[in-house]
Amino acid sequence: AGSRMQQNFRGIRKSYGKIQAGLHLLSLLQRNLKDGDADEKMFAFIMSAFATLDAIPDNKGVIWFFAHATELKLLTLLGIRPELSHCVEGHAVSENMFFDVHAGGLVCEKHRRPALSLALTAPVRDLMHKSIEQEITSLIQETAKRKEWQMFASVIRSYRKYNENKNFVPTRI
Repeated sequence: AGSRMQQNFRGIRKSYGKIQAGLHLLSLLQRNLKDGDADEKMFAFIMSAFATLDAIPDNKGVIWFFAHATELKLLTLLGIRPELSHCVEGHAVSENMFFDVHAGGLVCEKHRRPALSLALTAPVRDLMHKSIEQEITSLIQETAKRKEWQMFASVIRSYRKYNENKNFVPTRI
């Protein structure tokens, strides 16, 4: 007989904020995965995300950060990784950098499109990069100013919404 792995997720069950974050994650998966897309890597990601959500402190700011960082990780897993190292046109970025959701990442002042580009600070770019490259649990101690957290969420939300509206076909990386 086969065995069945079951997790209780007690930390999630006891927190309305965590339940909301979990529902948000499931909603993202539902909107962005097509039938037959699920695979072992995606299942492992989902289980890891829920185990992390279960274990993180029941703090609105930490849960909020988790939700947005996980959103960016999911997009990356689906093959939609933003360019965060340099301008999408190949130029270096200075202190005046912007994130253009249509271009897929950072743009310099020269390639900035005022109606489409969101101002971005170096700390927010670094948070986005760390969200993709590091485990969420290692990011819980990150500090930023309220304005930077808001910018972080705004950029990720705009990037996700733009890519969802394109009806992209996920590719695995």
